[in-house]
Amino acid sequence: MVNVIKQEIELEKYLRNKCFECLGRRCTENEYEEWLKEHYEQIKEESKEREKIEEEARIKKEEARIKKEETRRQRESLLVGRLDCRNILPENYNPVLDTSTLDKRSNSGSSYAERTKIRGDENAYIDIDFDLELFNLSNSDFKYVRFKKECNLNRAVFKKSRFSHVIFEEGVDLSEADFEDAEFHDVKFSRECNIKGAAFRFVKFRRDVSIEFDRNYIANATFDSKRSDVWVKLSLSYAGIWQYVNITLSGLYFGAILLKLYFLKALSIIYSSIIKYDDDALLWQVETIEVSALKFVFGEQNLSIAIAVLILIYQSLRLFLTTKISPLIEDEKRSGYTPDRDSYIGYSFLNFLIKMLGIVVLALFSYEIWELFQIKLVIPISIGDNGD
Repeated sequence: MVNVIKQEIELEKYLRNKCFECLGRRCTENEYEEWLKEHYEQIKEESKEREKIEEEARIKKEEARIKKEETRRQRESLLVGRLDCRNILPENYNPVLDTSTLDKRSNSGSSYAERTKIRGDENAYIDIDFDLELFNLSNSDFKYVRFKKECNLNRAVFKKSRFSHVIFEEGVDLSEADFEDAEFHDVKFSRECNIKGAAFRFVKFRRDVSIEFDRNYIANATFDSKRSDVWVKLSLSYAGIWQYVNITLSGLYFGAILLKLYFLKALSIIYSSIIKYDDDALLWQVETIEVSALKFVFGEQNLSIAIAVLILIYQSLRLFLTTKISPLIEDEKRSGYTPDRDSYIGYSFLNFLIKMLGIVVLALFSYEIWELFQIKLVIPISIGDNGD
């Protein structure tokens, strides 16, 4: 009953809107009745057609939902089967030695593929673009292989596997994959491939490995060459020796400024305490000038002021980034997981600007020191009585 009333209300709204469109203005009840008599059959047919289209759309939407749900269930059933059998050695098992066999293994529902060995050559990389989610690829060997963006390696196991001259392209899903005790040599992980949650416990990163970590477990992993990922650059800049070096240098600079200020204050106190003798004793003639503290500390040139301001900006920016990066560093030390990429990648450009600002400040400060050494000092070596 409620649905019938609702449909009638919707129909009434629809009819009045059609009347308004036809007349181009609001109509009276009499005009609406006349218009309804004249166009009722036509509008009724249009209404039926509209309802038919809406019903077809609803049916298609429902069919799509059912199909999607069925696909999800089939996928879920497939993954459960893969998970159950990926650690069970099949009878008459033969290791995978080519991509066609790996493709068949992927479509068969089997997920045990230990000791897989796929090797291309320098001039002919082998492409892999299969669904290998939850596959057991432990103790495998991949050389001159390119994992394409369609490749799904979500939660795959690569324990003690070897990767040499391998590329993981944009779009490859490596989320939560397990690379425990694997070995990488000349491997590139595209920044756009998904490695979130992948475990690199005891992994040996040999030379020429390009990777940007994203909430990855890297405890006890070894790196034969210097790491170049964004996270290590940030963490090293705001922890350890460089943090102390920056604080020490800035402390020395501003400490010298404070020393100058206290020296100016001491001179003023000494001058106010000077005693003048007006008799036959030695008469001290003291000439004075008024100097502001700013001028006494920084001199006539604006360069020294500019350096001080730039150092303040530099240290303020460093302090800001330190408050953002330090908690992430402590969390990594505690858990063994690198931070989420989204939590630090936005600070990389700001860190670059801070480094450039530091170089500018150092260059200006060096120039000021050089100028100071160009000044010739006049030092009195004796004081005599002008009358003798």
